[in-house]
Formats: sequence, structure tokens, C-alpha cells
Amino acid sequence: MAQYELHQFQDPAFPVIFHFDKITKEHSWSGGHWHEGVELLLGVEGETQVLQDGAPCAFGKDEIAVISSGKLHVFNGLSPCCLYYCLILSREFLENHGLPVAGVEFAPVMQDAQALKVFGEIIREMTAQAPYYKSAVLGLTLQLASSGRANQLAAPAADGDGAHQLSAGTSGG
Repeated sequence: MAQYELHQFQDPAFPVIFHFDKITKEHSWSGGHWHEGVELLLGVEGETQVLQDGAPCAFGKDEIAVISSGKLHVFNGLSPCCLYYCLILSREFLENHGLPVAGVEFAPVMQDAQALKVFGEIIREMTAQAPYYKSAVLGLTLQLASSGRANQLAAPAADGDGAHQLSAGTSGG
């Protein structure tokens, strides 16, 4: 049964959820959940399948799976052991910084070198938690979400429903 996942941030001024996670082939998540935040998963080991509104997409090491705001999703381990970092960004935070995400369709996987570099910096900041790490992480999350090299908003979908797709880009800029 699908459930809404309410995200309550311990520090309202730091609307980020970050953790390292593991899923195995034997203990995949059953049921599904959805939330308003945008979820980014950086594969470290193994291959994981994400079903977003029923559409399957696999990601592995050095790939970033992107789960759009409001998408029903569930994870299935395709390898015996799948390790990944999970970063969930508040929809309100992103939209308050000029990055609309409600109704925006993200490409399900990014392999962009710049996005991987920024995600790595977020991991280092979150792990070390040196003074001012929260400010650094907030800036990096905005960079990850808005970087022209990491993500590009395409024109409205051809079917005319007004949906946009955010896809990995490799153009210079």
C-alpha cells in the first residue's frame, strides 16, 4: 500500500535529509511511498531498480537516480548488495530559491561528471560536519539542482501537457 512520507526536518533552516543506505536483493522495499521533496540517490555499489509511478529505471555505481516530487516510488535490489547515498531536498527550499519542482519531470538517471563531483562534495561536508557545513551543503544542493552541466530544463513535453523534463546535460557553459 502506497503511503505519503512526511518529511520533518530537525532544523527548519536546513531542509535536507541525508543518509547512507543499503538494500539487498532479498530485502527490497515492498509497497511504495511518495513525498514532496526531490530525492537523489548516488550509487556506490551494486545495481538498484527504482519504480517511479510504475516506470522502471536502474542505477548503479557513480550514477544518480532522481525521483521527482510527488512520484510514487519503490526500490528493488538487482544485486545481492546495493549501497547508495540518499539526499532529499525540500520542495519548498528549492522553489524558494527559484527552482520550481512541483510538476517537473526529472530524467530518472544522471551520469554527469559535474553532478557527481558536487554530490561528492555534499558527502564530504555531511560526513565531516565542520563549522558552517550546513551553509556549504545548502549552496551545493542548489548548485546540483541548477547547474547547467548537471541538469537542464527542456522545453515542455511534446504531448502539450505542460510537463517539463530535467535531464542530464553535457554541454559546456
